Amino acid sequence: MPVIVDRVTLSVPSPGPGADSGVRRTILERVSHRFEDGTVTLVIGRTGSGKSTLLRVLAGLADPDEGSVRLESPLPAGMRNSRQTGNLRAELVFQYPEQQLFARTVQGEFDYSLRGLGLSKEAAAERVRQAIRAVGLEEEVLGRSPLLLSGGEKRKVALATALATSPDWLLLDEPTAALDGGSVRWLTDTLQTYRGRDCGGVVIV
Repeated sequence: MPVIVDRVTLSVPSPGPGADSGVRRTILERVSHRFEDGTVTLVIGRTGSGKSTLLRVLAGLADPDEGSVRLESPLPAGMRNSRQTGNLRAELVFQYPEQQLFARTVQGEFDYSLRGLGLSKEAAAERVRQAIRAVGLEEEVLGRSPLLLSGGEKRKVALATALATSPDWLLLDEPTAALDGGSVRWLTDTLQTYRGRDCGGVVIV
């Protein structure tokens, strides 16, 4: 189902000496958009324009001061955005993967991502194998610390853990950073699999 961003406004405390004065800086101001199923949407703008903040709002990691993010169809009581629904899930891959990688091993990253899906041990292991292969990594990486990987490997692990959950909406913040040309082509092919989906799509900053 399409995701509707309706007049979303979000502000944060101003940095510097006035940080404790209650002065706030507006990051998003009355942003509206309709994200259609089966699409890849690019969000483009200068540094500091609120692109990453918009992704965090879409993922349910930041609550807007005003406006709403909702599915086109009415949600059950108490469900406010795509990440909180049981039928439509969003996964965000951060601009800097080290911001979301924390486990002792890459396998631990997958265990954390898949923990709430109710999969059998065998089904979870197959999800991990498919995701690792999809991003072009070898299974031996599962025993390594994600924090000791190269920048490109971290990016691939972060994306693989998102893909393993089979999200409806895949939210990517500058996904080609730290990737070589071959990996960028691989990423493009991977994202094409989301075109034509009955439910969900991709949003790329």
